[in-house]
Amino acid sequence: MLRVIDGTATRDLSLPKSFTEGVRDFDTSEHVMYTEEAPNALAPEMLPVFWAALRESFPRRRHELCLGVPAEHLEHFLRKRSTTASKGPGQCAG
Repeated sequence: MLRVIDGTATRDLSLPKSFTEGVRDFDTSEHVMYTEEAPNALAPEMLPVFWAALRESFPRRRHELCLGVPAEHLEHFLRKRSTTASKGPGQCAG
């Protein structure tokens, strides 16, 4: 990702040299790879347990996690969604 940012900055800002030039890639030969059999995600039957834990641990913040919007911006986000969507904002599990 850093190389993409560097390439864009080098091109857009007409920099004389890439700041990642000469930096070796990380050795990823021993990194864990996720597969269908062992995904990096919750199984569907674990979602109710997850949402219950969120409600208990973070009662005022669970909507932020659900919507991906910080509380400070939630009112603006919902107002904008309700004026642009015919059925209003969607519902979140939990």
